[in-house]
Amino acid sequence: MSKRFLVVLLSTLICTLAHGADPVGTKPGIKSGIKPGLKKPINKKIVNSRPKDLKVQRFVKLNVNGDKMVKDQINNLIWEVKAPNQALLNYGNPHDNGNKYRWYNSNSATNGGHPGFNGNGTDTQDFIKALNDKRYVGISDWRMPPIDELKTLVDETRKDPAIDTEFFPNTVSAHYWSATTWPYSDQVGRCAWNIHFYHGGANGAVTKDRKYHVRAVRTAR
Repeated sequence: MSKRFLVVLLSTLICTLAHGADPVGTKPGIKSGIKPGLKKPINKKIVNSRPKDLKVQRFVKLNVNGDKMVKDQINNLIWEVKAPNQALLNYGNPHDNGNKYRWYNSNSATNGGHPGFNGNGTDTQDFIKALNDKRYVGISDWRMPPIDELKTLVDETRKDPAIDTEFFPNTVSAHYWSATTWPYSDQVGRCAWNIHFYHGGANGAVTKDRKYHVRAVRTAR
């Protein structure tokens, strides 16, 4: 029995049994956090550099009629900024940092073979739809970030949360979903990648029925 087969078999078992305690992820290096199934980044143009390595300011705060965003000038991405939690759950405000969502994507071309779990107003597809229906900052092309984009927000010099809170305030030290399906499972696409922003570790062996936080992103035009 090959080592590769054993790794895949073990990975499948982990995902299948992922209904137990939430995994905390694997502590990443500057390019890491990504383990099986993502040996190469989805988008090769994505850069995750320490601030001291950059010759230009990476993050810039944007404000459009009171709506706050952050532009990543290196990766040409614009990120949603979360609002402080005003209630235990407030799905009427998609920016509320306390909201959690089940992973769901009804598009068979992009859901990795499994749509996830419809939350009837409380899933990730509902979250993105709410932003775009609202035309947040006058724009309707917000989306969930793939794992290679989400991991660029991790600041390995920080913890609890592992992100620059000057630009990303109200970030919860907890799991945030990515749009990337994990390839190893007894049911193809049943699990998805996420990052735990307490320490910045990534984990793909998590079933899509979990309720995790989400941060929207768009490509700068």
